[in-house]
Amino acid sequence: MGRAGGQTVARALALCPGATETEFFDVAGADAQVGATRQPVEEVVRDALEALGKGRPSLVTGARNAMGARLPRVLSGRQTIRLTRRIMTA
Repeated sequence: MGRAGGQTVARALALCPGATETEFFDVAGADAQVGATRQPVEEVVRDALEALGKGRPSLVTGARNAMGARLPRVLSGRQTIRLTRRIMTA
């Protein structure tokens, strides 16, 4: 938070990271595995701070995650589910 012209200013970012290299998967076990790759935490944080600095309202990190988030805009629900399943198990 900061002050601009006597008013309090707050910036927020809706962050939607894909699978990230954390201890989550170690604790959750093999059933929680999603896809073959995980994004480094440092990369997620860097991208989030950059998006916040640019005033973006939201960010989907990771190429596969970002592609999956855009699928419903161009495909039917059934097609989206089928393709997402293929992406996540690749």
